This record gives sequence, structure tokens and C-alpha cells, in this order.
Amino acid sequence: MSQNGSYIKKNWDAIVKSRYPDVDYLSSFPEGINKEHPFSVCKEFSKGENHPELLCYTYFVYKDKKVEEIEKRNLDSPQKRIKYIQELTPKDYNEYMFHAVRLLNDDLGKLVNERTKSTKEKFEHDEKQKIIDEYSSKYEEKLKLFKDLSFSKPVDVLLNLVYGVLTSLVVLLLSFNYNNAKVYNLLLLFVVFTVIVLIISSICLQASPKRKIKKIERIQNDRTR
Repeated sequence: MSQNGSYIKKNWDAIVKSRYPDVDYLSSFPEGINKEHPFSVCKEFSKGENHPELLCYTYFVYKDKKVEEIEKRNLDSPQKRIKYIQELTPKDYNEYMFHAVRLLNDDLGKLVNERTKSTKEKFEHDEKQKIIDEYSSKYEEKLKLFKDLSFSKPVDVLLNLVYGVLTSLVVLLLSFNYNNAKVYNLLLLFVVFTVIVLIISSICLQASPKRKIKKIERIQNDRTR
């Protein structure tokens, strides 16, 4: 973390004052401050009453640096730790604050990116759901249209009745007396004619709804263009 004091002083305005215009680079401790209370020193340097977030980050940086120095310099007694605190200079606190501002900028940047990503994902999900709902609605409309264009119940009853009569005639032909060839031929001709008529009628009735559906689809497509 440690950086040259001249580098920090040179870049102070660009890093710190650009975000906190009232926070200055201090070359000495404020008058009357107790150096044995680092939190109070951090508060004075960061103008913590106006910028509590900067105060917290500055103090966290100080604590992190303190733990690092305790391990590195083997400060294993309270006296050694107090001496370490007393030997801290304004340059050290300026450095803590400098890195605190950088951490704040990084964390805020991550927060903005996460919020932007979350908003983007929600927008994409809403758009996908909108498309799904639109196609579902069109499918339901076409299904309803097909049902409306299907055979009506009277037509179904009539077709079933004709099929029943035709079946009876076929059975009658199979059991008919073949000696009466003239009548037999007439019945056979009637059955064949009826079958042909039924096939043509079924094809036309089935094709008619499909043609109407295609026509309606063309009209809908023309409206959406």
C-alpha cells in the first residue's frame, strides 16, 4: 500500500480534492490533537463530521496497515504498539486517506456496475416475458379462430346420419338377391355416387376453415407491417 509521499502529494488534487474539495493535504497535525487516539486523528484529517464514509474508510486503512506493521515488526507488547502509534506522521495519515478515497471510488464503481447489470437483466427478462405473452396471446386467438371455423354440431349430426345410411345400404347390397340385377346395379351406383359426394364434401369443409385462417393471417400481417 505504501507509496512515495511526493507521489501522493502530487496526485492529491486529482484523487482526493476532486471528490472532497474541502479535504486538504496536511503537513502537520492539527493543534491540540491527541496522537494516541488514531480514530480522532483520522476524523480531523478526513473532516469526518462532513464525510463519515471517508472517515470510516480512512480508519479501516489505518487498522489494516497497523496489523501489517505489527506482524512485520513483531510489535508483541502494548508498549511497542503505543510507540508505533505515537510515531505516525501526518504523511502516514495522508497516505491512509489517499488510499481510502481510492477504495471508495472502486467500491462505488462496483456498486454502480452491479446495479446497472441488475437493471439490464431485469429489462431483458421483462422483454422476453413480453414476447412470450404476445405469442401466447396470438396462439390463443388462432386456436379460438380454428374452433369457431370448425364444423358446427348440426353439420356433424348430418354427416353422421349420411354415414349411417350409407353403411346400411352397403350391408343391404351384401345381402341382396343377386337375381334382381337391375335393382342391385342401381343401388350400387347410388352407393358409389354417395361415397364420392361425401369425400368431396369433407375435403371442401376441411379446406374452407384453413383458407379463412390463411386469409385472416395475411390481413393481420399487412396491418403489422
